[in-house]
Amino acid sequence: MLIDQDLHCWKRDLIELVFSPSTAANIFSIPLGVHGGVDLFHWPGTSDGQYTSKEGYDFMRLLLHRDAASSSSTAKLDPRSWKFFWASRALPRCKETCWRAICGLLPLKESLFRRHVDVDPGCGFCASERENEDHIFLQCPAAKHIWFASQLAIRVDSFTSFQAFWTAVIAMDDDEVLAMAQTVVYAIWEARNKVCFQQGELVVATVLRRVASMLEAAQVRDLARAPSVSLPAKWSKPAPGGGYHQMQL
Repeated sequence: MLIDQDLHCWKRDLIELVFSPSTAANIFSIPLGVHGGVDLFHWPGTSDGQYTSKEGYDFMRLLLHRDAASSSSTAKLDPRSWKFFWASRALPRCKETCWRAICGLLPLKESLFRRHVDVDPGCGFCASERENEDHIFLQCPAAKHIWFASQLAIRVDSFTSFQAFWTAVIAMDDDEVLAMAQTVVYAIWEARNKVCFQQGELVVATVLRRVASMLEAAQVRDLARAPSVSLPAKWSKPAPGGGYHQMQL
């Protein structure tokens, strides 16, 4: 105990011995109750102060939802931006992965670590910084190299966050740029997973070839879905004495 119950004061010698000066000063700044009494456990989630496993589960679920809402960037993009985002010609898996990254829904290491998952929060590429959306997709040297070496040739150093980057991409109102950016994000995520789970090595040229192949696949898909163009049939008056109608194209 850090409180002398008889003298009703902090045990200064013990506190100064155990804690750092700044922490000790913070402890001493906490006023002690004037009435004394015995400390009791009280659970704030219920009216009677009694803890139950159900109340504990509901409390943890509330914390998880609050963390997800605070990390989500969905509300920062207006509905028109999202409409343009989903109308992109990129492959569906590229758009979905990119959307999950913007909304903070990818299982990145920092997010897992925050939720008490036993995982090293370091970046899967460089391991020098914590792995979050801003770092893995923009600030990591590997990501910077990929963006600059891609057809977009973007220097992402000027962007303060992943959200700011996507706000700028959507503001360009260029479907080709949007589709390529979505595909690059997917390729970075795919490369990261191979490094983390398959002990692979990051090869920028391989990532760029993957981007090119997915963009080509999206183009082939669009061509296959395009409606075939047929010339309308034109009726012509039958020749005198003829018994058949002729259709000319």
